[in-house]
Amino acid sequence: APHAGRDIARGRPAVRYDRGIYLASAGRIIALVRATDDRIERLLVVGHNPAMEEAALQLQGRADDAAALVALQRKLPTAGLAHLVFADTQWNILRRGGAVLHRVVTPRLLAGEDGD
Repeated sequence: APHAGRDIARGRPAVRYDRGIYLASAGRIIALVRATDDRIERLLVVGHNPAMEEAALQLQGRADDAAALVALQRKLPTAGLAHLVFADTQWNILRRGGAVLHRVVTPRLLAGEDGD
């Protein structure tokens, strides 16, 4: 499962694969995010449920859109994305409830379907 950020020296996206994410707990995923270099401004973590869904629920403290929170609480589907926004990029001090859930993107949403 890739863990992506920006290659600071080259100014282009960098990808780091950590096979441990496959069976990781939500706590382990959060620990990996905390270990990210503070110069990284944007981070994409790709993994598997239930840990990804649990990590997103633990990190979000409020939602920009109530529907996004309902969708995340219901189930983050396969190929779903939880977009979390943090006040700053001091990853090592990341705390549970410290992010704003901006949106949840699902394959059905991308396909223009509005059902579950």
